[in-house]
Amino acid sequence: MSEIKVEPGGVRSRACPECAGAAAVAHGYVYASDDPCAVYFVDWCERHGECRRAFVTITLGDWDGSSTGAERSSVCIEVGVDGMALTEQPFRDRPVFFGRFRPGSAVLRSGGAFAGWQLVDRILADDPLAAAVLCWVRSGSAAVLPAARGKAR
Repeated sequence: MSEIKVEPGGVRSRACPECAGAAAVAHGYVYASDDPCAVYFVDWCERHGECRRAFVTITLGDWDGSSTGAERSSVCIEVGVDGMALTEQPFRDRPVFFGRFRPGSAVLRSGGAFAGWQLVDRILADDPLAAAVLCWVRSGSAAVLPAARGKAR
């Protein structure tokens, strides 16, 4: 079995596609036995205080220097107060980079269960910012980013 390593990559601000307010996206990398195997993005908007949720996009496949989106596929997981669920639509839709999006129903139909739950759990545990987002979603804790504190509505 290969050793899985999560490497946080950072965070940046962007406009929320729902409210046009300030949102954030954290990203990082996943390695299996020191080989890159996935890139992930965690999107959330702290202005949505009454409906806290985050979206985790994971793109899996070949990440060597010459690979393209044709060699990867992606899934999106909505993280909410009541748990996690695969989505039917991508939160981030860039097939040239992410590869072909796999809707949740197609993923579950192909094998009956989503084998990536452990990877999602690992990302949400091993990336400190992703863990803070999970805590914000599930517990109603203070804002994840200091600049957003006091701005949730």
